[in-house]
Amino acid sequence: PGARAPGAPGYDPLVDGTTAGLVIPAAFGASAGQQLRSEMAALSFNFQLLAAALSSPPDANNDLIPDGPSEPDEFDPTDAYSVDPGQCSWAQPQFCSVVTSFFTIVGQQRNAVRAGGIGNFGRTDFLWHSGGEVVLQYEKRNVLGFSTDFPEDFTKSNWSVESAWIDGQRFNDVNALDGVSQADTFNLTVSVDRPTFINFLNDQRTFFLNAQVFFQYVAGYNRGFTTNGPWNMLATLTVNTGYFRDRLQPALTFLFDQQSGSGGLLPKITYRFTSSFSATIGVNWFFGSPEFRSNPLMPVSTVDTQVGRHAYHQGVENALAVVADRDEVFFRLRYTW
Repeated sequence: PGARAPGAPGYDPLVDGTTAGLVIPAAFGASAGQQLRSEMAALSFNFQLLAAALSSPPDANNDLIPDGPSEPDEFDPTDAYSVDPGQCSWAQPQFCSVVTSFFTIVGQQRNAVRAGGIGNFGRTDFLWHSGGEVVLQYEKRNVLGFSTDFPEDFTKSNWSVESAWIDGQRFNDVNALDGVSQADTFNLTVSVDRPTFINFLNDQRTFFLNAQVFFQYVAGYNRGFTTNGPWNMLATLTVNTGYFRDRLQPALTFLFDQQSGSGGLLPKITYRFTSSFSATIGVNWFFGSPEFRSNPLMPVSTVDTQVGRHAYHQGVENALAVVADRDEVFFRLRYTW
């Protein structure tokens, strides 16, 4: 009695409380939560409460009391703000059956403003509002290249140099609205090989050593590309020799990509029974791990809901990481005629 209404002269929410209008947190303490910032926020909050309430268990006599004990995903109106672990309530709507059903048909877009996000969180869309169209095209590619090879007498090695310029190569770009950008690539390959005697390992045959380094520069590279750049380098080293008049031929190849940190080790041994019949056993072992890139502005696939540190990122496998799970042990018999 005697309490002033909101807006009346001398009204103090800490003394008079609130009887109309929006809830003022200062009048009820921290348990009242945060004041709603807009009509849309109020609508979303009320819809969340409704979805949680619709998760109520059966009530045959309409007395607002559940017919039996509530399950964890059911709303109990007699304990609407329950904080029991895993129990559906207005305080924990994420456990309610109706709310979780919505989670199965919605997903989050990228949290960038251009994608409809707010920087910290992405826009939530229904599955049928996401996805896009894909156009498959086989375009002409213009390549200009030069190559040369020459012996080098001082090191007694052979050298080969190849270069290529590819005009307008297409790259996946998560910052482009259509998901694709064009950039020129400049490629350079340097190869050197040398037959070398290593007497304590094989005093009858030389070891053939071949090393190759592949350089690439992507002109116009930007951080939206899912591939690495602008500089990339891949190196290979191959060693082979022969024993017992070249009947037994071991070989080893090592590969490593500098930007992705991926690579492979490919040992094998071939034994020639005759000039036309041989057997080979070997291993193809690769290593590498996915890298993370931002989600596309306009994804082709349907959206999903991700959480954690990389909630708004996608995993990509560059260079040899794409075959990191394709380790092989093989045995091959070969007969020629």
